[in-house]
Parts: sequence; C-alpha cells; structure tokens
Amino acid sequence: GLAAQLLPLSVRYVAGPDIDEYGNDSSLGAERAVALLKQGSRGLPSAQRKRHDKAVERLRVKGLAARSYRDIDGTYIVETRLAQMENSKAVRDMADIRKEMADALGVFRKGPKVKGHPKAVCHLLPENDDLELDAMVCTAHVGEILVTTYAYGSESLPTGTIAEMFRDQLDHIASPGESV
Repeated sequence: GLAAQLLPLSVRYVAGPDIDEYGNDSSLGAERAVALLKQGSRGLPSAQRKRHDKAVERLRVKGLAARSYRDIDGTYIVETRLAQMENSKAVRDMADIRKEMADALGVFRKGPKVKGHPKAVCHLLPENDDLELDAMVCTAHVGEILVTTYAYGSESLPTGTIAEMFRDQLDHIASPGESV
C-alpha cells in the first residue's frame, strides 16, 4: 500500500512525534482521506464549502500516508506526507500551485535544490532574528503521488541533509524495493 512508499527509518533517523491525531506512522484509505481533506472547508460559507468539496472529489484521492522522523541527535523533525490520487494531472497541478503560491508571496527563502528532481522545490521560512527556529517545506510529485516534507528545528537546520532525505523519498517511490 501507500505506507510502503514512505522512506523507512534509518541509522540517521528514529520515529518522530505524532502527526496530528494519527500517530507518527499512519495510513488512511480513500474514504477517510477524502473526509479529512473536506474538513478544510469547515467554516466557509455554503457555496464555497460545496465548491471546495467538489474540488476534493475531482482529485479522486486513493489514500494518504504520513511518517515523522527525528534525527538521532534530536535537533530537528521531518514529517513526510504522501497523497495518492487517481487524477495524476491534479497531482501535477497541486505541486505547481504550491510552488507558485510560495514564490508569489515573496516572503519565503529559496531552499536547496533536490538533485535529480528538477521540478521538486524547497522553501524556507523568512529570516527572523527573534526566532531560534527554522523550517523548510519541500514538494514534488512522482506519478500519482504528491509528496510533501516538512522539517523544523534549530536555526542551524541542516537543509542540505533534509533535501537529500527528500530526494531519497522521491527515489524510493520511483524505484520501490531498491536501497536508497
């Protein structure tokens, strides 16, 4: 299933904290995944809620899987989420929209490139001298799977290492069963 597409724990990472109420390693079937995505329309006026819910249905979500990782030194957390959809054009569109939105806002710093995946994109939080934390989000797609990785930790966040982990995740989906 989709959970098997998640990058396994390694010598560099142990299980991380829970992701919402789903634990640190979870998988949702189509029905629960659609219900979860539709929750994003709560609080919207009726017409907008219906439009949002129809857009979710058009994605034809097959399932969601998520896993969190903590580096062995305990300095940062990585959360990876996979969303599998029958509508592969919608997956490409979602990845493109996320990139365009982050770029258009103009507040995020560009993150590292993801070697071997030119369409993958990473963004970092804006610089803030008052925070001693940093965060990065990376997005890409492999076929019908939208891959999103969130990483957060101290302001010395190892963005290059996290981008390598993201690359390994993308390669793991593209070539399941091969060691990465």
